Amino acid sequence: MLVLLPIFCWLLLCFIRFSRSNCLRRAFLEASIVWASFAVFVTESLSLFTSFTQTTVAAAWGIALLVCAIAAAKSKNSLELPRLQLSPVVLAMAVLTLALGILAVYCSPNNYDSLTYHLSRIEHWINNRSVAHFQIHVLRQLTMNPAAEFLIMHLRLLSGTDYFSNVVQWFSMIGCLLGTSLLAKQLGANARAQVLAAAFCLTIPIGILESTSTQNDYVAALWFICFLLNLKNFDKSAVWCGLSLGLFALTKPTAYFFALPFLVLLSLAMFKRMGVAALRPLAVAAALSIMFCAPFAMRNTMMFGTPFVNKCNYGQGYRAGNDAYSLEYFASNVMRNAADELFTPIPICNKIIVGAIERVHSIFHWDASDPKSTFDGITFGVIHPAFQLQEDTAGNPLHTVLFLIAVCLVIGYKQTPERRTLLLYSASLMVGFFLFSAVLKWQPWHSRLLLPLYVAAAPIVGCAFNRFSGKLNTALISVLLIYSLPYLLLNPNKIVLGDENIFAASRDSNYFRSIPNYYASYVSAIDFLDKNHASRIGVVAEDTSWCEYPLWVLLSHNFTKPACIEGLSAPEWKEYRRTEPDALISFDRNPPDTISLPGKSYRRSLLCDSTGDRVYYHFYGHEIGKTYNHLSMAVYLPQSLSPGLSPSEQVSPR
Repeated sequence: MLVLLPIFCWLLLCFIRFSRSNCLRRAFLEASIVWASFAVFVTESLSLFTSFTQTTVAAAWGIALLVCAIAAAKSKNSLELPRLQLSPVVLAMAVLTLALGILAVYCSPNNYDSLTYHLSRIEHWINNRSVAHFQIHVLRQLTMNPAAEFLIMHLRLLSGTDYFSNVVQWFSMIGCLLGTSLLAKQLGANARAQVLAAAFCLTIPIGILESTSTQNDYVAALWFICFLLNLKNFDKSAVWCGLSLGLFALTKPTAYFFALPFLVLLSLAMFKRMGVAALRPLAVAAALSIMFCAPFAMRNTMMFGTPFVNKCNYGQGYRAGNDAYSLEYFASNVMRNAADELFTPIPICNKIIVGAIERVHSIFHWDASDPKSTFDGITFGVIHPAFQLQEDTAGNPLHTVLFLIAVCLVIGYKQTPERRTLLLYSASLMVGFFLFSAVLKWQPWHSRLLLPLYVAAAPIVGCAFNRFSGKLNTALISVLLIYSLPYLLLNPNKIVLGDENIFAASRDSNYFRSIPNYYASYVSAIDFLDKNHASRIGVVAEDTSWCEYPLWVLLSHNFTKPACIEGLSAPEWKEYRRTEPDALISFDRNPPDTISLPGKSYRRSLLCDSTGDRVYYHFYGHEIGKTYNHLSMAVYLPQSLSPGLSPSEQVSPR
């Protein structure tokens, strides 16, 4: 299998770095940095010549594997494998990690964002043989930072499947476990406290849920941890620091908020210690980080006139940043973002939290859902408990409390250089959270965006409990592991228990876990297109909330010849259209009878209508969590081929 090429390449990189540092954790992280950097370089380079194909990508990894094999053969340092102390808690952590890995491989990618843009953009890139901007109706497929999708794309292209798509996040979680424990050691923690730091990281609820998805917050967290690890002895590790920061920024724009406080402290410390000579390592790190983001920023600038596109849709609305900046909006966002983290699956607790925040707002005559600081169309309030076990909205209440306790413990310690470092580290994390709250509108999905901060908080917890007895640390780790079980077993998109578990359904149907009543409509549309031999499908959609990726999956599984999808909803991009589609799919509550494109008209030939409740899951006979869904999918054929749609030809799948 061609997918083994990048896998073996990473293994050899890990061997090479381990032979030089004799530290398995650092070798894992440094190998990951080099591997990801090479993947980004190959992606951007081949895209320049519209040559990103399975053959060229396999050739690039083949050359890299050969170079790594030669370097590994020349390595003369003796290797001493570390002695692992497999205590019961470490074994339990390993079992939890393995269970998440099995879920990541087995379960179809079915997160909402994955279906709308994370994976859809990958299919367009593969079809276009380039990551250049393309004509599409979902603007997020173009404007969202792409590094995590680049890595997924290599595995997707070389394997020919999406079985490895979730693995990128799971692998990043493992890197974070090793990185947080190593960072805790760097901050003065003993072996027992390092295990606690890793356990804190492993059991972050939103992290457990995301580790089996194709979201990118754990990937971002990995590069953030690598960046923090290389701040020590920065003058000798500026290259590693710059590469990590570049990957972080190319993965998630929140990098600018979370890394800035550390960069300020680093610059001040470097100038104090080295004077003007500090400019050299700082310039190296800055140049490397900018190098990663430059091609993506140029594509945005050429298309939209700015490298930072602060909107998620065409026209008005869906802005990610605040419309205005004031103390009111800052304080409101801080409180509501904190509430996102404190929400639990227990309704009464959530009502108390929301009630307290609403009372504070009423005292100051503020609006808790002010549209200037609230994501468009969202109202602040209690989220259904079922959402608290899902990878978009789950809070981290226990971990938030543990971090605050850890900071208080550090404050109470005697004056030592380690205490000062821990306090500056904690303060930098908090400043990152404040910057995040000051710039971005509140939304109920912010918990996932804050995952890198929670991962980076793990070393603080480990160091704070460093002075406590081993029994207390073991008890705390045990509580964390037990606390994590509902998030492992009851994620509605990947539920393991109950009547509707993922093992009882087909892989195709599992793509629709979050939109189950849409499955029949998609299947009906694909069957109709296949019967009419339509291989190039144009999509017309005013709404950007529909899920495109399942169309690609069903096309590849059911079509007798290769097919692709092209967006047709952006009139200003007509010059991007290369060929006339064989058929159109429209997502509109009131689809018209005909659609006209330059030189060709299409008539509505099939109408699939789905209406129903979205049942999150059944658990031993109890339905938990419903929301109303409606989908109208119309299929259009060229007018010369289609006699039009009669009422009897409408399809209403249930």
